[in-house]
Amino acid sequence: MEPRFGGTGSYDYVAVTGFHSLADIDKEQDSYVAAFKKVWPDKSVDEVLKTTLDARDETHSDLFVVTDSLQ
Repeated sequence: MEPRFGGTGSYDYVAVTGFHSLADIDKEQDSYVAAFKKVWPDKSVDEVLKTTLDARDETHSDLFVVTDSLQ
């Protein structure tokens, strides 16, 4: 997503990822690590992640938990 109406934030984009449960967050991370190791078996996930994180400025991170909803 991207900011549409030029709010007060100094950011270029917004990333949102949804999960059905908190346990699914761990499953997702495990699948990324497995895929990474399959494609780049000789590289360190932590080193590549650090390079990625160093290349951008994260303004903040939020975790929202849905406690109730209407369908």
